This record gives sequence, structure tokens and C-alpha cells, in this order.
Amino acid sequence: MSSYSINKLAEMTGKAPRTIKKRLTEAKLEPVRQEGRTALYGSVDALAALYPQEAAKRPTGSSDIDIDVEKARETKARADGLEIKNAVSRRELVPVGVVEWLVGGVCAKLASGLESLPVKLKRRCPKLNATDLHLIDSEITKWRNEMADMDLDFDEYEGK
Repeated sequence: MSSYSINKLAEMTGKAPRTIKKRLTEAKLEPVRQEGRTALYGSVDALAALYPQEAAKRPTGSSDIDIDVEKARETKARADGLEIKNAVSRRELVPVGVVEWLVGGVCAKLASGLESLPVKLKRRCPKLNATDLHLIDSEITKWRNEMADMDLDFDEYEGK
């Protein structure tokens, strides 16, 4: 393990030597050895004292990582991925891109059909006046806006 003086730590971190000394004292970090009058601190412990937020994010030692647990997690993730691929090949699951394409096509055809409805009704039923056609057109617009604002709630679908 490397050891550094307060001045070297200050040079490496860009912090003032006074700040370094203060933080090391606050962390109650003792020097690992002395070279003359210069105190040398262990690099890992000193940097952890200087950057406590970053040190909290990292495991403190190899005992924090259980290799067997990590292997089991990885194996489960691979098995889950394989199950998903198999379900897709059996056509039990459909990729999201395919669903988006299909729903987009259906919606486009529906919008086109709804858009032409007032004109077709006017031809078939000449007795319809402008007010009737406006009512039909406003209802179509209302429902198109309703569909455009629709939010898919996957929680509502669960279990169906």
C-alpha cells in the first residue's frame, strides 16, 4: 500500500494542506509511519477520509462481496434471459417494437376511416344538415383526442 505525506495528498487532490490535515484529524486517522518529521498516511484510508461520500459508495473490503451470491445472481439473470427468448420464439411474448408498429398501423387506419366518415355520411344521407355533420365531426375529434391522450396502465392489465 502506498503512503503519502499531507503535502503530497494536497498536490494530488488539489486541496489545501490545511484542509487535508483537518479532514485526516476529523477522521482520527493515524499515520502509518514517520519519515523524519513527516507523517505518512495510507493512500486508501487517507483518500476515504478526504472523500467520505465516495468512500460510502464503494465496498470497504473483499468480504463485502460474496462471490457465490454474485455467481447465483448472474446465473439467474442468464436463465431469465433465456426464458424470455424462448417465450418470444414460442410467440408467447412480442417485442415492444412489434407491438408499437402494429398498434400504430391500426390507429392510422382507424384515424383515416374516422376522418372520411362525415363525407361518406353526407353522400349516403343527403338529409343531414351542416349542424348534424358538425356534431359528428366534433365527436370524432373528441374521441381522436381521447385516444391520443390515452395512457397505458400496465398495472391495470396485470393478472388478465
